[in-house]
Amino acid sequence: MDYRRSISLPAIFLAGVDLGPIIPLTRVLWSIVLADYHASNWMLFWLYERIARWPDWG
Repeated sequence: MDYRRSISLPAIFLAGVDLGPIIPLTRVLWSIVLADYHASNWMLFWLYERIARWPDWG
């Protein structure tokens, strides 16, 4: 499913790979819908600047 087509606002999805009993599965770990593309770009930059902290947040 293409999540970008199911909503009309910009969104960020963090997906992770999980090992299923037969095949690997992809699941959404975290998502956020933002008001506009400016907010989306700002949020992506904010996450990028804190990439070293991601393991602690998980």
